[in-house]
Amino acid sequence: MHTVTHFHNNPKNNSKHEFDNLEEAIKELESYTADDGFECSYLECENGDWAKYVWSTQKTEWHKKNAASELRSIPSTKRSEQSRLNGKKGGRPRKSAN
Repeated sequence: MHTVTHFHNNPKNNSKHEFDNLEEAIKELESYTADDGFECSYLECENGDWAKYVWSTQKTEWHKKNAASELRSIPSTKRSEQSRLNGKKGGRPRKSAN
């Protein structure tokens, strides 16, 4: 299974599509048009490889890496709000050096 995710400025407009065939997934990845100015779509493959398509340059970049960690690095309002609140509480608790 191959998953194509299109990210937008408004997270409510993000969309996910799943494909059994890699060629169909790549076609969806590269044919999508950004209408709100955001920059990329991602393709996650079953074997952990992933590709990023940058709309502004119209280029696909392939990566042999864990797709989950890369998708996690995309900014999210929910995560940034949680991080801000955590900072107000003094940040992440650190292990004591004994």
